[in-house]
Amino acid sequence: MPGGPIEPAELYRLGAEEYKRGKYESAVEYFTQALEQDPKFFRALVYRGMACYENDMLEDAIQDFRSALRIDSNYAKAHNGLGNALRKKGYLVEALQSYKKAARLEPKQSLYHHNLGITSCDMGLYDIAVLELEYAALSDAQSIDIRYDLGSAYYLKGDLPQAIRAFETCLEIDAEAERAPEIQAKIKGLRRKLEEQKNRPAEPKMKPPKKERKGEAEE
Repeated sequence: MPGGPIEPAELYRLGAEEYKRGKYESAVEYFTQALEQDPKFFRALVYRGMACYENDMLEDAIQDFRSALRIDSNYAKAHNGLGNALRKKGYLVEALQSYKKAARLEPKQSLYHHNLGITSCDMGLYDIAVLELEYAALSDAQSIDIRYDLGSAYYLKGDLPQAIRAFETCLEIDAEAERAPEIQAKIKGLRRKLEEQKNRPAEPKMKPPKKERKGEAEE
């Protein structure tokens, strides 16, 4: 830490630099020093929350994001950050609400719809997951991660052709991607599963039960 009195803005700048380098613990220290001088330093609160999240200090992250949102409830990044921390803690319903608020504030931001999609998928809400991930894919057509998660959502929904198409699109975006071998294996497995479904003999139709004969009494 540099010696001598440092203004909150400079402490924030130093913290932001540490955050970009992936040095989250020291970033938290700088942001904390800035907030000790100015407790309502909005961006320091948000970025300390982000650094705490990356450092797996989830309760601290949740507290910082909520404090920031009490200052400005219309900052989408803080809602998204809160959603991330809540989701990692397993509070999926609350996380979903935070992501929805972020997406309402910045509807064209694919990240927020992506997070809505994967959280909906975690909750078994596959129809919603597909809608959100399709929207995210429209906003960011070159994202392999979005297409991969879209393929997973379609698979869990039981729509194998659409799942295959989503995974194929991943390879169309970048056939040399690090995950390409995994994606190719998924496509192969899904095609085999789809073929098995097509070749499976149809189950015989059950005969309807005989209707009860009314108006006749046994002797």
